Amino acid sequence: MTKRRIALIVLALAAVALSLLNASWLASPSGRLTVVANRGHTHPVRPGATGPCAAAQIVPPESRFVENTIQALQQALSFGAEAVAVDLRRTADGRMVAFRDETLDCRTNGSGRVADRTLAELKRLDVGYRYTPDRGATYPLRGWGVGGMPSVEDMLHALRYAPIIFVFRGSDPADADALAAEFARVGMPIDRRFGFIGPEPVLARIRALAPRAWTFSLAASERCLTEYRRSGWLGIVPESCRDKAVALTPGANWTVWGWPYRFLARLGGVGGRAMIVDGFDGEGLPRGLSGREQLEEVPHGFRGYLWIEDMAVTGRSLGR
Repeated sequence: MTKRRIALIVLALAAVALSLLNASWLASPSGRLTVVANRGHTHPVRPGATGPCAAAQIVPPESRFVENTIQALQQALSFGAEAVAVDLRRTADGRMVAFRDETLDCRTNGSGRVADRTLAELKRLDVGYRYTPDRGATYPLRGWGVGGMPSVEDMLHALRYAPIIFVFRGSDPADADALAAEFARVGMPIDRRFGFIGPEPVLARIRALAPRAWTFSLAASERCLTEYRRSGWLGIVPESCRDKAVALTPGANWTVWGWPYRFLARLGGVGGRAMIVDGFDGEGLPRGLSGREQLEEVPHGFRGYLWIEDMAVTGRSLGR
């Protein structure tokens, strides 16, 4: 047998070994699917809509629920979500409330910054006041969001057994202390049922206050995936993936060694979590999937967090 033939045989055997090492179908990832309703229930914007205020560009709403309100969060859970994600802002009196925008002008009948209003002032607003599908001809959600901006204390009482993912919209570490105070008011520990997403300064403080909770930042996720693409073909999961939550988009994961099941098993083996999202906004915060077509790209038997943007519509396609 010639040296050339021997080399070819060795290369062929190595290719087979690497193929088996990264074979997804041979892996059995642990964990379970967790459907996450982003903001509970949102109203999609018109295709091609532009501009800073999404509430002024929605499609005709199919329900009266307003995002980030307790009613919307409870409704999402009734539609089959196992967890909800809520946006967080800090008030002038140091409370944490569920609201997306820095200012009140886009969605409510108030004006100015959330940070300049007390909790009592914010609770008097109508958080559905300025939603319109027809450039201001009608406002179908007006009156349905009066008193609808909840504090975290309110949410913890109302959703006592549901996992909640808190999305910090600001980067001040003091937001983490304010959130911990909300948990203390309820007498509830911050454990692994709760997740936290946002800028690294506030996440670092959360990890110090609640080491049992899990966190996600886009920068940490990208670092893990970049390093895994370099070493994953050998079955090596880098240290940057340990205890990290990693976000992937559907249909774009062919570069991830062993995707989906081998990768999920490896990530779970180092305490990591996988999330499937539609993408990220300008602040690096996740968007959920919208539409049956995106759901069809999610691997059957996926184990991890599946983010849904419009639970009342897309969520029904899950058949749950």
